[in-house]
Amino acid sequence: MSLIGRHAEPNGVIRSARPCYESARSHETYVFCRADDLPDTLRRGVLLLGNFDGFHEGHRSLLAEAKQVARQLNAPIGVMSAEPHPRSFFAPASRRFRLTSFATKCELFRRHKIDYVYSPRFDAAMSATEPETFITDVIVDGLDAAHLVVGYDFRFGRKRRGCVDMLSKMGISGGFSVSRLAAKMTNERPYSSTLARELIFAGDVDGLKVILGYDWFFDARIGPRTAYGWRLDVPAEIAVLGDGLYSVAVSGLLGRPHGMATLVVRGGAMTLTSGLVAQGEETAYPATVRVRVLQRA
Repeated sequence: MSLIGRHAEPNGVIRSARPCYESARSHETYVFCRADDLPDTLRRGVLLLGNFDGFHEGHRSLLAEAKQVARQLNAPIGVMSAEPHPRSFFAPASRRFRLTSFATKCELFRRHKIDYVYSPRFDAAMSATEPETFITDVIVDGLDAAHLVVGYDFRFGRKRRGCVDMLSKMGISGGFSVSRLAAKMTNERPYSSTLARELIFAGDVDGLKVILGYDWFFDARIGPRTAYGWRLDVPAEIAVLGDGLYSVAVSGLLGRPHGMATLVVRGGAMTLTSGLVAQGEETAYPATVRVRVLQRA
């Protein structure tokens, strides 16, 4: 199994090289695209089901439940998160919507000490899979899960026919149990990736941090320098902030700090101001940077 660093691609293992996120004990998260490749040491685990875009506070309430069950069972913790995002498959021309790329999502999983990610390809065959077949072939025969943790509105399988009741009933013969958690609420709305996207589009940085539990960040390539700064080339599916000025922290992808800057967003185009200061001097950007959004200016 290869070491693939922060840019995780199945099959491999992700270790973050960003020292500011390292805990006292380093953790490795293994990434698989085929259930059959899961080693015996990661079987009979506690599995979270969902897409987990942004891995926000609502998702982490599921993780808290999973960790509690895993301690009782002395079991590993896994996540199933198919790629590409189903929305990209069903509506490829839709507005930019992702909170996190696959790589940054895996990085968040690693930070929270998830042991493995099962990331099958979401395609026509997967979307047409009957939920009973999914349970038998993937949950039971493939991953051999001991316990599932799902959100209040979890649906799966062809025409979204699969539900938590079906999981619970088939778990009796399949050898797994199920936890279904109620929604975590804020201002009478559930914490969700949908709500986080709305806040990004509105430029509500403070509200977004409440939902995510961290400063939203994205990775981008630096384009040509203009009279106003550097244009950012952001991956095609990543959501773009609403028009405005934002205070951001900029770093290289290996955690090397560069400093503070202003992010200008107009009509979906993003530009970093040229006045980036690090150690008292203007600093040239590397080819690729991480932009952490701190507040609206």
